[in-house]
Amino acid sequence: MKTCPKCGTWVRDEHWQCRNCQTVLYEQPSRYSKVVLAFIATTMLLFVLMCLLPPMRQPRRGGPNPCKKSLHEFGLALHHYHDTYRSFPPAYVADEQGRPMHSWRVLILPFLDSRELYDRYDSSVPWNHPNNRYVLEHMPEVYSCYRDPDREKMVTSYFAVFGPNCVFEGATPTRMRDMTDGPGNTLMVGEAVGLHVPWTKPEDVDIT
Repeated sequence: MKTCPKCGTWVRDEHWQCRNCQTVLYEQPSRYSKVVLAFIATTMLLFVLMCLLPPMRQPRRGGPNPCKKSLHEFGLALHHYHDTYRSFPPAYVADEQGRPMHSWRVLILPFLDSRELYDRYDSSVPWNHPNNRYVLEHMPEVYSCYRDPDREKMVTSYFAVFGPNCVFEGATPTRMRDMTDGPGNTLMVGEAVGLHVPWTKPEDVDIT
């Protein structure tokens, strides 16, 4: 409660004018002032909510390169293949006429956590047979690099280093002891974009 300075009448705090003598005790807030106050209150509420929310996770600079990670996974898969079969996979499996039929990229699928996809591959027919269309259309992400403009078209970004004196020479598998320079000094798989090679096709980069 407060008193009117003119007539001394008691006036409630929420009243802005004396009901007895009509004396204005203080200016009534305008509609514009109410809008401004509402805006300020809303802004403060949003600020408080933003402070309470957990910070958004930003991509870490200098993080692992996904394409380099794929090469690392290929290296592990090839060595696990060697541990199992006592040799690295051949560059391709040939048919009776010696023509490339299946790629090393298919042979190492079980060692890339893709055993189910490998089991759906029909090795009795060539890679481009309709029976193998499903496998072709479900290329594991490890076989494509984000830099490749054709990564959505079932083409691979990774190829075996193929040719004489390479680990991948053809249909004949190579053993670890055949790597005269040692595995740490031998190039086996590399990245190449824009070659438009379907990932199950037995085709690689010929060093010649």
